[in-house]
Amino acid sequence: MPPDELTDAMRLGSRNPLEDRNDNDLGRFGLGLKTASFSQCRQLTLVSRRDGMVACREWDLDLIKESPDSGWRLKVLGDHEIQQDECIVELLSLLHPTGTIVLLRKLDRYDGLEKKLNSLVENTRTHLELVFHRFLSPRRGKTRINISLNYGHLVAFNPFNPSHPATQELPSQSIHVNGRTVNIQPYVLPHYNKISRDEYQRNYPHCWIIWFLRVQYY
Repeated sequence: MPPDELTDAMRLGSRNPLEDRNDNDLGRFGLGLKTASFSQCRQLTLVSRRDGMVACREWDLDLIKESPDSGWRLKVLGDHEIQQDECIVELLSLLHPTGTIVLLRKLDRYDGLEKKLNSLVENTRTHLELVFHRFLSPRRGKTRINISLNYGHLVAFNPFNPSHPATQELPSQSIHVNGRTVNIQPYVLPHYNKISRDEYQRNYPHCWIIWFLRVQYY
């Protein structure tokens, strides 16, 4: 991202929620990156390289706490400060010619237990594979994105398991809400004796939650 776009990405509430949303838009309200990061750490650094230029922006809650009257001021790191930060320099050496690093430091939700950390990493992997499965394995004509966690590529996890031979894909339906069309694709999942134990534990809890919420909504 260029410097101006990087600054905008670090702004709390950077977009008008009433604006029309692009079909490929991953964000909406301009709060997700910041609130998710601050729930885990006290220092959020965003570093981006594009066209050979490196830009860096940083939120540090401790600095804001030390000077509460000065307001929330986003820190802009220059080239000299970037080169003095060993962690950023190391991460930049691993970055592709174009890309962005989201760096969380001063973690205040981690108790130091490696077992718990490993469990959180695996839960995060499963969650990302579910939430972003349409981007990891998109329909024909849509752009595919790659997401890695600890150098391991995420694999799309579609909770409706459409590739299984016993899954039944029912005719799609359309409903109209406020002048817009919502397309619904229903599935009937395979009976539990037609899938493996791992498939059952991975797919069915998510689908029952989705089904329950839909029933409650209607």
